[in-house]
Amino acid sequence: MGSHGARPDVVILDELTHQRDKDFASTLLDNADKMPCSLVVVVTNAGFDPSWQLDWKRTFGTQRRWRILEYAGRPPWISKAAIAEAEVRNSPNRFLRLWRGVWTSDTETALSPADVQASVTMESGMDGTEPGWVFVGGLDIGLAKHSTAFVVLGMHVGHLEQLAGPERQVSSTARALIDAGLADEPEPDEPESVHHQGTNRLRLADIRCWKPGPGRRVSLDMVKSAILGAHRKYRLAGLSFDPYQGEHLAEQLEKEGVPMVRTPQTTVSLQEQAVALIESFQQKTIDIFDENALVSDLKRLQLKDTGQKVRLVSPELKAGDSGGTGHGDAASALSLAVALAKGGTNLLFTRRSVDTILAY
Repeated sequence: MGSHGARPDVVILDELTHQRDKDFASTLLDNADKMPCSLVVVVTNAGFDPSWQLDWKRTFGTQRRWRILEYAGRPPWISKAAIAEAEVRNSPNRFLRLWRGVWTSDTETALSPADVQASVTMESGMDGTEPGWVFVGGLDIGLAKHSTAFVVLGMHVGHLEQLAGPERQVSSTARALIDAGLADEPEPDEPESVHHQGTNRLRLADIRCWKPGPGRRVSLDMVKSAILGAHRKYRLAGLSFDPYQGEHLAEQLEKEGVPMVRTPQTTVSLQEQAVALIESFQQKTIDIFDENALVSDLKRLQLKDTGQKVRLVSPELKAGDSGGTGHGDAASALSLAVALAKGGTNLLFTRRSVDTILAY
């Protein structure tokens, strides 16, 4: 749609912060300026700082011909409870921008260090024999510049425990008749069972990271060997990975029986991974052990907000920095596993015998 040559008396620019085409918006104002008595109304919520929309607002604020009206309070038709829920649901910057009228950065810390540290409740990983747990994996592949990280995550789905019933007592007379072949052995009592309800809690079972050396690439043979070993130990219900660099490795692993889950890093999947990971730590439903690479990656993780979708990003380590994989690869692998565990419950019943795993 074009706007050049128009001569409008009234221009209404709605939701300016969601307008991506600055040239189009500028043309609308240029057209209005050509009319001596034109009226321009710009309606918008707060956006990002820095942005061209904020530059416009600051410029307009210095011009007498513009009048800026701002409201940052609670709209009377929205309840206090809804506002409180929105504060929990959104990241701090997003909440301030959408509900408090504050222009914020598009990038902020994804996880508070306190939430990450509070999740370090395990001394070590899991051995794969724990009853009521199923296991999924996340694989982030880097070859030359970034690390490759492989995470195994346990999810508690509950189990049915069979209890041995009490031994049936037989009198001496009845025993004599049984021994003489004149009576049958009594039918054994049905064993009792106890239902241990699943909690959907997540636990870090295992993690491996491979960093490329100077002038060298990560050995995918080593990665393959580690994954096969983990599959024998944990019987993975699914291994989520980005097929961009991992398709050949995935085909090899599938031949060995590893259930690979292709997760292209689209806008939708990146948001699902971000939300799943952040919720797990904020709601304290995940337990990890003190693996330095992972903990460091998680604490450095940032949330990028485009205004429409959010995704996780990891700043590159600067000279002199230490800790982590250097590009958030361990956190990325964990986010793949968490999203798979939370969104792929149909996969969780392929591990162990199905009669011992209960539906949610």
